[in-house]
Amino acid sequence: MGSDATAAACPWGIFAGLAAFALTVAISPAVASKTFTPKFAVTLLLGGAGLVPLVTSVRAQSRRERLAFCGAAGFLVVALVSTLISQAPNIGIFGLYGWGTGWLLWLGSAGAFAIGYRLDAVGRRWLFGGLVTGAIANSLLALYQTLAVPANSTFGPYQGNQADGFLGNPVFLESLLLGAIAIVSVRAAKTEVRSLEFGGWMAALALMSVALEFSDERAAVGLMAILVAGLVLVYRLKGLVVAVPAVVGYLVGYLSAGSSLGTRIAEGTSSVGFHQRLDLWRFAASALLHRPLLGFGPGELESATNPRMSLGFARTLQPGKLFADSHNLVIEVAVTTGILGLACFIAWVVPALLGARNLFVYFALMCFAVELVEPLNIAITPLAFLALGASVMPRSLPHPHSRRLAGPARACVAVLCAAAVLLGGEMIVGDAAFVRTPPRDYLLANSKTANSLLFYWPESSAALTEYYRYEAAVHHTKRAVRHYLELALQFSRETADRLPFDPLVWVSLGDSELALRRFSSATREYERALRADRWSAAAFDGLGQVSMEQHRFAAAERWYRRELQAAPPGPEQVAAAAHLRDARRGIVPQTGL
Repeated sequence: MGSDATAAACPWGIFAGLAAFALTVAISPAVASKTFTPKFAVTLLLGGAGLVPLVTSVRAQSRRERLAFCGAAGFLVVALVSTLISQAPNIGIFGLYGWGTGWLLWLGSAGAFAIGYRLDAVGRRWLFGGLVTGAIANSLLALYQTLAVPANSTFGPYQGNQADGFLGNPVFLESLLLGAIAIVSVRAAKTEVRSLEFGGWMAALALMSVALEFSDERAAVGLMAILVAGLVLVYRLKGLVVAVPAVVGYLVGYLSAGSSLGTRIAEGTSSVGFHQRLDLWRFAASALLHRPLLGFGPGELESATNPRMSLGFARTLQPGKLFADSHNLVIEVAVTTGILGLACFIAWVVPALLGARNLFVYFALMCFAVELVEPLNIAITPLAFLALGASVMPRSLPHPHSRRLAGPARACVAVLCAAAVLLGGEMIVGDAAFVRTPPRDYLLANSKTANSLLFYWPESSAALTEYYRYEAAVHHTKRAVRHYLELALQFSRETADRLPFDPLVWVSLGDSELALRRFSSATREYERALRADRWSAAAFDGLGQVSMEQHRFAAAERWYRRELQAAPPGPEQVAAAAHLRDARRGIVPQTGL
């Protein structure tokens, strides 16, 4: 290893370890997005710090490593082009709010891969410590969530019954713990049995396995079985000894918390979620045929799949809920970046996996395995690539620049990191303001602050729309009502500009037009919603309302029949049936905001 690379190795290791820990536990001062914007900020920092090493590592000495880095760089270029020509470039860059799986996620993942590749033995120890410490911290919180069941929205369990740690979703906790259990198991299998260190690894495995079961995610069962089988096959009796605390911990978790995991496993392929995934993958494959080369843009799966949903699929969805992720890493890459993007992605990942030479590859494999049936994540996906890069272990790091160019390269890293810190800080500040916007609280200044800082996401402008609709509803003079309705319409349009492929956004815009009795404009917006989702019950309802207001009862009856057909069982069907009865009787109901 060259002197220049050696000097930088330890700082890269410290940075990687701290970043790994921060991605697993960072929470926001804004309660509503406790697991999102801080982790996005760390991912941005990984991208800023790793971009120069990524580019310079294209000259790696190993042919396999050169192919991996060329694939990573090519993937970023293809994904960026796909973003710029997509329906919503802002979403293509940043991803959806709460998900963040746009181009910046892939930049952070590629940067993390390059940083992991640069680590020496000391740096890999830092990374191992960061991953395991983060997993243990999440395990302790998972135990607290399950056993104490706190009501606090920041640290309470997911949907009241599944532990999610600091990650906001039990699926992501499952990925982290499976990866950590894998690397700790391998580390323990290479440790002297009578040592204090071995006892510590056994305790850590037991703790993480209990927490893994508390996540109540069934994919972990199969992956844990594969891990145990691999330990016994490779390490024989010692592997069996290492597997014991993991298996016992998992069983203790199952027996102690009254888990519903057994029920979920018994459901198997008969569950609604399983069939929804299969249907979603079928819609995605159909969409890919229409834009095969560059796809629909990172983070924009909805623009590909929503127009192709079947009636049966639409009826299984909760009202207002759409799939923002394909729940399959390969399909997600193919649909959002096309065949070119998928080819580059394969050229990036496969050579890296084949060139892996240490235990970090098991962390990456576990995360990738979960992401074959679950969504990408702003924290877990970069961690998987950070571990994958660290698993490659080059025999000698490339000399990307002479001494004459070393200064400019460091300056570029510093500038990119500073830009990442500024953008990430802006996200957190804007998010802290957004949590105090309507409908949570009617603080107009916070609403406007969030809208100006988070101009690339539609949620803040949608909150302002709701604020002005509320003001219109509580005022009684025609002038004031019209004033606030015009403001609501302005922000409805802003929301539609930011998220043009979401049918509910166009429904909201149509509602604003309808409130102002602009029937032709409202009709146009509801029809836009139907182009985005041909089974949108809300759009059918809007078109029915327009027809009722114009006393076109036969047309209203047709729209309400379609709403009744598309609405999921429950209150939505009851409301649609009531509207249909009004249309048949020629009764125009009193509508309001």
